[in-house]
Amino acid sequence: MLKAARDLIGVFGFAKTTVADIAHRVGFSPSYVYQFFRSKQDIGNAVAAALFEAIDRRSTAAFAEPGNAEEKFRRLVLTNLVSMTTVTFEAPHIRDLIFKSFQEDWPSSRRHMERLKSSICKGLTLGRASGAFATDSSMEHVAEAIVTIARAFLPHGLPREAGSARLEANRVTDLILRSVASRSATPPENDLPTHSYAARGVRGGLA
Repeated sequence: MLKAARDLIGVFGFAKTTVADIAHRVGFSPSYVYQFFRSKQDIGNAVAAALFEAIDRRSTAAFAEPGNAEEKFRRLVLTNLVSMTTVTFEAPHIRDLIFKSFQEDWPSSRRHMERLKSSICKGLTLGRASGAFATDSSMEHVAEAIVTIARAFLPHGLPREAGSARLEANRVTDLILRSVASRSATPPENDLPTHSYAARGVRGGLA
């Protein structure tokens, strides 16, 4: 049923897809669909949740790969951004569904951001323990700031071209890493890259 809903939303958009359309696609009546979902929004939330969970699995797997603290943290952040890019370019209206989930604060987007924050805290803990990341700011504050940047970047902040989106994801990841790095490892201020998606607070240092 969720596959049918995702396929229809991907082609026609969430607004134009009805519960009757989804029921017809799976060969049942709308009343049968309502046995599992209270509303069309619940269906949209479930579709978005499945997409977010796939992104979270990729990010978790990337973080688990061998490497030092900085490499693991880079893979975590970059995989999250790039995976979202991939998902939102799969179909013309999936991006709009993801945006709607953020805009209206659906449970699916909230859980995704909570999981992302938890993963970021693990990455920060590893980096601080190794001496690669600064420790002079609250980890909660730093994690919240990075999550805010990720939310601002995705999905409505994505460029329309997939190639450009990957480039921007790399730039944002670079800037986040420079911001959390130990002061002894931070390059001079005039060597820091600037970009429109990066919050000004990152340039000043989050950690």
